Amino acid sequence: MLDYHIHPDFSIDATGSVDEYCRKALELGLREICFTPHYETDPEREHLDGLVRVDGKLQPVTGGWLDVFFNTVEKAKENYGDRIGVKAGIEVDHIPERCDHVRRVISGYPFDFVLGAVHSLDHIAISSSSECGNFFCSCDVDTMFDKYFDLLYQAVDSGLYDAMAHFDIYRRFGYKYYAREDLEGLPSKAHRVIKKMADRKMAMEINTSGLRCGVKSIFPGPEVLRYAVACGVTEFTVGSDAHSINDLGRGIFRALGVLDKLDIENITVYTKRTKEKIPMSRGRVCQKPPYDKVFKTP
Repeated sequence: MLDYHIHPDFSIDATGSVDEYCRKALELGLREICFTPHYETDPEREHLDGLVRVDGKLQPVTGGWLDVFFNTVEKAKENYGDRIGVKAGIEVDHIPERCDHVRRVISGYPFDFVLGAVHSLDHIAISSSSECGNFFCSCDVDTMFDKYFDLLYQAVDSGLYDAMAHFDIYRRFGYKYYAREDLEGLPSKAHRVIKKMADRKMAMEINTSGLRCGVKSIFPGPEVLRYAVACGVTEFTVGSDAHSINDLGRGIFRALGVLDKLDIENITVYTKRTKEKIPMSRGRVCQKPPYDKVFKTP
């Protein structure tokens, strides 16, 4: 059982150290975990989220904190590597004008996994409950789709990332502002993004954070997933998007079950950005892991 989207306390909106997550992962029976702290570089949002936390102090995300992060992960590998796979990743918010900077960063460090994402539109965080209304109230659903999927396409086309996180993240808080049938369908703008992902053999993340909020389902939704499979997307990762110890591994069993129903036989894992598919046997999926009882996963 894997969790490939974990935010340790380097992320300013997260709690729990790398060491604490590793110990919890062992308790839950996870076989491999990947830490993916936020890397937010929108120059208009530097004061809001362009920061990381190191030793309890905030510093710019563009500073030298990654040296500390990799040293911390290496220490965790030394302490726990004989019992669990520990990987170093990052979640990058795609900002087109910052691509050259991001390329230098990810080529300068030995990342195992680089996860791309779109969190903001017009410099407003649509993934934030307190901010999203400022954007969603400013446009209709078609305009929102146009802006979101145009930016997501640029992220995929950049070639910077191994996978795209929470493909339809606009559903997290969008139901308050748009019709449910619009958000749960397959927007026409999503078609070319998914086809580009298939062409690039890029992974689509199955993100379970929606199970813990009002969405009550994984990201992406079933119509998007079915279309992705039909278009030839064959690489999938699974992640809880945990921002606290208690969210580690939550919903992973549900995510595996969804993939199983789509006849997906493998999950993709990464080492130094080299991917490997590991078999997801139906027998294993049919048996709930011990921690599923702890979390009472929907």
